[in-house]
Amino acid sequence: MLSRFAILYCDHNWVEDLIIGATDAIEDAAFNRAEDLASLVFWLYNLTVWLHLMKCDDAIRETCELLDSYTLIEEILNSVFVFIIRFAERRIDEMLDAALLEYSPISSEFEPVQFESEWSFLRSFAGGKKKANGGTPSPSPAKSNMTAEETLSRSPSPPPSIPLPSKPGSFASLGRAFARARTSGSATPLQSLFTDSTPPPSMTPSPQDIVSFMTSLQTLLTLSDVNPAIITQFWSQVMFWTACETFNRVLTRKKYICRSRALQINMNLSVLEEWITKMGLPRGIGSHFAPVRDLLTWLQCLSSITEFPNLIATIQNMRKLNPLQMRRAVRDYKYEVNEGRMTDECIQYLAQLQKDWERHRVKAGVEALRREIGDRERDRDRDGSSSSPPSHGSPSSLDNVPSSPIPSTSPEMQAIQRGIDMLFDRSQAKSTWEPPKPPEVLGELLDSRHMLPLLLPSDPRLLGAAPSTRPASEETKRSSMSHGRNASQASLGSQGAMAWRLNSKRLRDVGMGTLQWVDGAVSASRWYRRAQVQIAEEEAEEKPPPPYSSDDPHPSFSDGDESAEYRSAPHFTPLTRKPSTRSRGGRASTITGDDTGHLADFDDSVEHTQSSFL
Repeated sequence: MLSRFAILYCDHNWVEDLIIGATDAIEDAAFNRAEDLASLVFWLYNLTVWLHLMKCDDAIRETCELLDSYTLIEEILNSVFVFIIRFAERRIDEMLDAALLEYSPISSEFEPVQFESEWSFLRSFAGGKKKANGGTPSPSPAKSNMTAEETLSRSPSPPPSIPLPSKPGSFASLGRAFARARTSGSATPLQSLFTDSTPPPSMTPSPQDIVSFMTSLQTLLTLSDVNPAIITQFWSQVMFWTACETFNRVLTRKKYICRSRALQINMNLSVLEEWITKMGLPRGIGSHFAPVRDLLTWLQCLSSITEFPNLIATIQNMRKLNPLQMRRAVRDYKYEVNEGRMTDECIQYLAQLQKDWERHRVKAGVEALRREIGDRERDRDRDGSSSSPPSHGSPSSLDNVPSSPIPSTSPEMQAIQRGIDMLFDRSQAKSTWEPPKPPEVLGELLDSRHMLPLLLPSDPRLLGAAPSTRPASEETKRSSMSHGRNASQASLGSQGAMAWRLNSKRLRDVGMGTLQWVDGAVSASRWYRRAQVQIAEEEAEEKPPPPYSSDDPHPSFSDGDESAEYRSAPHFTPLTRKPSTRSRGGRASTITGDDTGHLADFDDSVEHTQSSFL
């Protein structure tokens, strides 16, 4: 309402100061309360509604496009959107290692797994023990009769970084040495042998803890009526970050590069994918886990590849892995006891693929650099042509500015925009939506800091949409009435479109109660008194109320229409003569002499009107 008044009755400087001041205040509130999730969701919803109302108002659209006000609001909306994403990432990061990478859904099947590195470590300890016992001049009978099983059943000697106990035969001192090593941060592959190294089962985080947090966040977004397109892109970004972090941690930590851990992590990721389907989100959000799935599948099958044709067939099915990632997984793989190995021929082929990929990386980097230089030159030429002086025939440079600048978008961005608009098409299934594709990964690790683009619906009316959950009874009713539809429509309905509803009428209708709440009790009482005086004067003069203007969005009632229950009378709001002292960056609003004269005439008319009331 303030923007509409500033545009219709003031100049462009007033509008710019108003919108800049509002966005600055919202940005400060978001930065000061970055950890308050309820406050961030509140501003995300209100910014979307503000943009919806501004874009749907034809009277102010041209001025807002000229001043680039829509872009300013969208930037603040994107900032709040990023704040919520970072909050979710921090909470998931606290549980990622313990809940997804360490948690074992079937712990009894993974406990007896022994690796070759640990087995060789135990055997070397047993051999050294026997040599030490054989070299003593007077061995005791107990030590000479020690069997191999008794030797292996003892705890092994710690690595060189761990201080040795003072008494070699003291098991308690050896346990304390391992405890000191764990507290100092050094990891050992034999921690599973000590019962005190793992927390109780009731305290162990699980994937259900992450699911509980995500369910609470989804409930908050839904109850706050956040736009469904924003919710979909929010979870797409969160799942993309989770997939990248899981991939990088598995590939860079050797304790996870084995087939038993790969199977365990694969089962934990299935819980997150089931949650996406349960919440009614598009299945395309789960496509971000494709690189992690390929890596885990590669870890489970690489030790069983003994023939060259099998290697070729396996590589062709893993589109999300590059040769560098495959080669590192083979290099750092932890083989279990009696586990098969990849043949030398297959390993040499992977090494050759790695060399070819390195050459491809260099070539792609050079092409990207040339493309960036070309884009900069085109932008420089475009800026130079736009800054050229106007022609002599034009009255002012303001007339030469296009009212609706159309930025040059790439075909990829246009495809992403069509996907966002498709989410609101009730004839399309939400399962056909695909998230934006991240850039191609040329190295070993994924870029978890990459931000997917945030796009809004093309139709400004859809900015006022809110999520809606369709009850099961309605689904049953729709399926029972399928006799009136053809087979293709029935199959479309079974897949299910995204559930949403429009709140445009509720957002645009401003009742008297809202104005009273905004003005306060004192202003509301003054408003009602003046309304009664004005109505009494109109009855005394017996003059009809002024008609509605042609640009009023509400329909006017005719004199003979008996359905009209009331008629509104115009109310005058007292204006203050105190000028605004706020400006952005020390810039004051520039008002010309003509504008000052108009404002003076306007103040005189307001004083005359107020004196007539008093």
